[in-house]
Amino acid sequence: MKKKLISIYAATAAMTGATGAMAQEQLHKEITVEREIVPELRASSRLNLYPRPLTFKPSKVTLEPSDYLETGEITPMIATLEPAQTAAAAPLTPYRGYVDAGYFPLSEVCLSAGYAVVQTDKTRMNVWGQFDNNSYSGRPMDDAGKADLWNMAAVAGVDFSHRFGEAGTLSASTAFTYDAFTRPNAFLAKAFGEETDFARNQNVVQWDIKALWSGHAGNDVDYHAGAGFGLMDFGKGVSFAGMNSVTADATDERDFNVDLGLEKRFGSSRAGVDFDGRFAHYTVFRGAMPDMADADVAEEWARRSGKTIGVLSFRPYYRYVAGKAALKAGVKLDFSVNSGKVFHVAPDVMLAVNPASGFGGWIALGGGEELNSLRELFGITRFVSPLRAYKTSNMPL
Repeated sequence: MKKKLISIYAATAAMTGATGAMAQEQLHKEITVEREIVPELRASSRLNLYPRPLTFKPSKVTLEPSDYLETGEITPMIATLEPAQTAAAAPLTPYRGYVDAGYFPLSEVCLSAGYAVVQTDKTRMNVWGQFDNNSYSGRPMDDAGKADLWNMAAVAGVDFSHRFGEAGTLSASTAFTYDAFTRPNAFLAKAFGEETDFARNQNVVQWDIKALWSGHAGNDVDYHAGAGFGLMDFGKGVSFAGMNSVTADATDERDFNVDLGLEKRFGSSRAGVDFDGRFAHYTVFRGAMPDMADADVAEEWARRSGKTIGVLSFRPYYRYVAGKAALKAGVKLDFSVNSGKVFHVAPDVMLAVNPASGFGGWIALGGGEELNSLRELFGITRFVSPLRAYKTSNMPL
């Protein structure tokens, strides 16, 4: 308990000037008041605030590459690319054209030339040509005499492409090829004592034209559509002079191709389907050569009619790319047209690994029906028979 003391002081002074006397009066009084005062202690609470780190969770964004189909730049050099998908391409040159020629005695000649008629960011058109000629002496077989053989090939073509913004790219090309060469069949027939009149020299004419549209439909959907036509004509057939005087004309080929595809992207994954059709028409469709000593059989074989065969392929697939590895899993459904078994099924699987630039490997599992056109066989060997045509072939895997 505490006591509070209150004091009151008062003083009054009065002065009068009449008599010159001064009077002073002072008043003083003390008053004491007692009261109880209880101090109050207020409760306090601690603030629950502590320093702590703040975390940020940025959203993951995946950038998808954009593919454009267009013809490559003409380069006047031969470069060996690394065996990997990430290998760098041959460097571009600052020139719009090139000429490359070579000669080795006595008749080894080659000439290659090309020029970019149009070369802009969106449009490109190139013209090019190639000529090769060589001759040599050799024996087609040990029992045959020495023969002078030669071959000449000349090809010229035009490539064109134009990109229509983000809608897609249109590309087209055409090429004309002329081959002339010596066939060893005449020397072989003479060595075997046969009376077959093989033309010593043969010539072949080829022409190709094709076009392709690669577009983007939005919503990460890409598609393409293409078509092509080609022809191949042999200049000379075969005359069996000593075998009932039967003459077999050469087989000419006409090729028709169509290619369609649709693909949807899902981040690192893609799912799509491809469809293509390949057809070959032969003016004369002959199989293996029969016994030409029989006049009726030989005549029937030499005069056989034409035929058209083909393969339709339907290939759904799924592709996944994860860093340095890529996986493709699909199936190939083939339908043969006018040639053997109609329906075929084969896997279409590939696993590729690219651990470093300049090194990569892959393993593939496939199969299906194949069209054995004369154009493809002629690309392997120009000495393919001008009389025969071949059916489709199938690989189970």
